[in-house]
Amino acid sequence: MRRILMLSLLAAAACGGPSRGHLVVDWTFSGVSCANAGVANIAIDITNEVLTPSTFACRDAAVGVDLGSYLVGNYDLTITGYDAAGTVTHQQTQTLAVHAWTR
Repeated sequence: MRRILMLSLLAAAACGGPSRGHLVVDWTFSGVSCANAGVANIAIDITNEVLTPSTFACRDAAVGVDLGSYLVGNYDLTITGYDAAGTVTHQQTQTLAVHAWTR
């Protein structure tokens, strides 16, 4: 009986969980790549979320990053571009809608 109960709980957990979607963020700075805009590092902040990592070097993420899966809903995302001296050169906040995965 114990084995059947465990399998039932696992099946319920697998199909009854909250909907999630994948979040990939692409960027340009004033319409050009980060290197052409003089951006050395990019910081990403999502309100009420902890991102690890949250800062990316332009040479490693020139056009964007894959931030993984999130619960379906709206998220306020701020992208900040810093030059080599650490000065903010670009910043924008935008609301993004995460939709459920479709397979």
